[in-house]
Formats: sequence, structure tokens, C-alpha cells
Amino acid sequence: MQTADIDPKDLTKYKWGFTKKLSEEESFKLDSMRDKVARDTKITNLGPTKPGGVSNRGPLSSLADRDAAAQINYENRIARERAERKRFKIQQKATLDELVPKPDPGSAAARREKRAAKGAYARKSDDVEDFTGGVDAMGGGDDELQRLLAKNQRRTDRRQESRREHADKLLGSMQEKEAAIKNQFVNLLGSQTVDPRTG
Repeated sequence: MQTADIDPKDLTKYKWGFTKKLSEEESFKLDSMRDKVARDTKITNLGPTKPGGVSNRGPLSSLADRDAAAQINYENRIARERAERKRFKIQQKATLDELVPKPDPGSAAARREKRAAKGAYARKSDDVEDFTGGVDAMGGGDDELQRLLAKNQRRTDRRQESRREHADKLLGSMQEKEAAIKNQFVNLLGSQTVDPRTG
């Protein structure tokens, strides 16, 4: 007996609230629809394949059966490939461990090996050879370099000077505003005025 042959109401203790309100005709329509869906989606003879790779499946008559069979074949192929990759990784790791045994993790030897690997990586960038053979690859020589550095320095000095002038201007305007506010407070108190330059 298949689950499609059993009434869904008998499969669980839970009863949907809307089923109490259904008429006999509506209930019959739902049951016939359930039976039709079960009949249309029923896949027969899709057992596992025999060890020789020959399928025990019978003739596939409908498009749905062929699609289901293709899906099962695809999933089986993916599972086989995944298992092969896993086996290969395990074999590769075992081979590497035999050829180059690693020290126990956390041991002094493991720490030294890790430190040496880090140092070798850092030193690798320092060991880059000068492939230009002493000739400036960009053209020109030391004179050209000195000229470019001086030009760059002049540009930097001009920028800093303009920033300084702008900052001085802002500072002066802020000091004038502050003196004006002080004068207002002094006027409120009836005292003498404050010179903006001396405070």
C-alpha cells in the first residue's frame, strides 16, 4: 500500500479548520484532484542500478518518468564524483604526510617551521634582483631624478603655504568674531570695550 492510497486525514492527528466547512461535493472534488495528482506524478520501476551499471528500470513511457530518471542519474553521478574527490584528497594528504612528515601541532618544531616559513616569505620581497643592470629604465639619470624631486618639493611647499594663509585668514576672522561677542558682553555689563587685537 502506498501513501497515495491512504486518506491524508488519517496520516496526522491535526485537522484543518476549513475541512469542517467543506460540503460533500467540495470534499469529493479535493479527493479526486489528490488522486489525479498522485496518478500523474507516480514514478514506477525506478530502483537502484545493478552493479554492472545495467538499470533494473522498466521501459520509460512518459516524459515525467524520463525526467525523473535523468534527475536520479545526475544526482548519482554528482555523488560518485564527490566521493572520488574526497578519496583523492585523503590519498593525497596521506602521500604528503609520508613524504614530508609534519611536526606535531603546537610543538616547538612546528612553531619554528611556521616562523621560518613566515620569514622566508618576508625576505622574498627583499631578494628581488635589480634587473635593469644599473641603467635607469625610465630614461634620464640622476639629474633627471633630482629635477623631478625638486619640482615635486616646490609644488608641496606652494600647497602648504596656501593652506597656511587660508588657516591664518580663518583664525583672524574667528578672533574678530570672538572680540565682537566679548564687546557685546562688556556692553551688557556697562564696562569698557575690548580691543580685537589685544583681547
